[in-house]
Amino acid sequence: MDSNINRDNVHVIYSLSKDMGLPGLRVGIVYSYNDTVVDCGRKMSSFGLNSLQTQYLLASMLNDDEFVDNFLAESSKRLARRYQTFTKGLEQVGINCLKSNAGLFFWMNLGHLLNVRWSCGG
Repeated sequence: MDSNINRDNVHVIYSLSKDMGLPGLRVGIVYSYNDTVVDCGRKMSSFGLNSLQTQYLLASMLNDDEFVDNFLAESSKRLARRYQTFTKGLEQVGINCLKSNAGLFFWMNLGHLLNVRWSCGG
């Protein structure tokens, strides 16, 4: 890590919900060098600990390299296909989208559909 970066201000927050299609399991991580952030996260997590069954399922799944590689490859193909289908459909009705190459979300420009007049008073 760059020596000019204050490690106490760097935090990683990650969730399996989107990447692995597991929104119901509500599993994620917070990684930080900042003890205050870690302590706060530890206190908050005590209200919603994951069951041992969930932990076992996730550990088994994530330790299976073949499964993870196949899952991510197939997921990537499906997301790309859905992105192409959806954005082409939007283009057909006059809605343009920002070009993207990854992720579950995208930006679409709906400005031309708004009938708003801005005024600064008067």
